[in-house]
Amino acid sequence: DVLSGPTILTKGFTYAKDAEDISEYLGKIVLQTLAKCASRHITDWSTIKSMIRDDLSGYLYKRIKRSPMILPILLEANGM
Repeated sequence: DVLSGPTILTKGFTYAKDAEDISEYLGKIVLQTLAKCASRHITDWSTIKSMIRDDLSGYLYKRIKRSPMILPILLEANGM
């Protein structure tokens, strides 16, 4: 289960006026990807990060015709 987030930080690859809209949609993509991983019982962190990176890259290339660096960082909640 996702406890909070996702937090999307962008830097230098889009105009400021588009950054908020793009960031909001990127967050939705991350949540969709995490749901897809959960439904497929994927629990390997590197696989999850790779799927997030691939889904975000595909969207960004379609939207802005650029391929920025994407660094997914996942934090695990201990004791849950």
